[in-house]
Amino acid sequence: MARSAGWLLIALAVHSVRSAEVQTLSPDTLKQTVFDDAQPWLVVCLGSGTGSDPIHEVVGKAAASALFPSDVRVGVLDCRAKLRSGKTAVVRLKLDDKVEPLLFVVAGGDVTQATPELLSKAAPKPTAKQPRELFPASKAHARALAAFVASAVDVRIARITNDKELRACATKPCALVLTAQDASAQQLALVEQLAKRFRHARFALLNLGRYELSLESKLPSQPTRQEPRLLLIRPTGAADTGKQLPKGARQLGARAYRGEWSANAMEAFVQESLAGEAELVKLKQAPSVRWRPAKKAEAPAGGAKQGTQAKGATTTDTAARERARRKAMDDEGESALFADGEDDADADDEGESVEELRFDEDEQPRDEL
Repeated sequence: MARSAGWLLIALAVHSVRSAEVQTLSPDTLKQTVFDDAQPWLVVCLGSGTGSDPIHEVVGKAAASALFPSDVRVGVLDCRAKLRSGKTAVVRLKLDDKVEPLLFVVAGGDVTQATPELLSKAAPKPTAKQPRELFPASKAHARALAAFVASAVDVRIARITNDKELRACATKPCALVLTAQDASAQQLALVEQLAKRFRHARFALLNLGRYELSLESKLPSQPTRQEPRLLLIRPTGAADTGKQLPKGARQLGARAYRGEWSANAMEAFVQESLAGEAELVKLKQAPSVRWRPAKKAEAPAGGAKQGTQAKGATTTDTAARERARRKAMDDEGESALFADGEDDADADDEGESVEELRFDEDEQPRDEL
């Protein structure tokens, strides 16, 4: 009887929660409605309300507060009904159903369940048997819930410093912003704008003034202080069984952006790349990152006179080592690509602001980046 009453309550497509609208979610279309949506969602499981209201009072107050992000949608779902996979949302999303009420945030396909520990540092430690109240007697639950939702949907821009961080970024579509120095506030604001627009991709910064990227000598152009560059790397297919990629890793592809540092042009580039409307250059192995050595002058041996005599030899040796190091980086970048040249035929026409990475088989490594 209680379950029938619950379904009757959510029969309406839209409920009013103060200034917010709560949509009824269907288990059959949960993926398309919530997980594929560019906007984040707060999903409240059916039965999480009090009395005849399917929405808990605290959720309503939180959604109406100034802390609650304006772009977050609120939905009601029967989390114990079977999805298309045959599993319930509780099982499929690995939710802790001992928490009451049961609700979670979805942002860019990632799920974060609201738990007492995340809402309050003073929450008691969980036990195996006892249910856990999400909103204990406190005047701050609505504020805490709103702050939790804001934190869960907040975009995070990674700063790449090593191979491990770059590989982690590339497990999903990774928009790698290459800068000549630390990103300015204006540049970072534009990256955050793109990250909010494309939540299903990861955004990261790589300072080429401090670090070397194995593919940087093959980019159409290098970043400047005024205009960073953008390289999109994403999985393109099944797992690679070779030794170049870690076990279970998928084949990676890359595409470089050449155009103005503007929101509209870059949004079009990312949208086109994520939608699969543009060919990617296939990478034979994951690109690597290493610390860029500082250029230091070697101290002369034997005083000023001998130092003057040895200056030419020292300069020659240093230049030779630098050329060898740069050649090694170029070779590493070259080996990261399939050398069949098939991607050149699909490159964009000259004059367009967006084009793929281009690698000619007879191209020689450049001495200058």
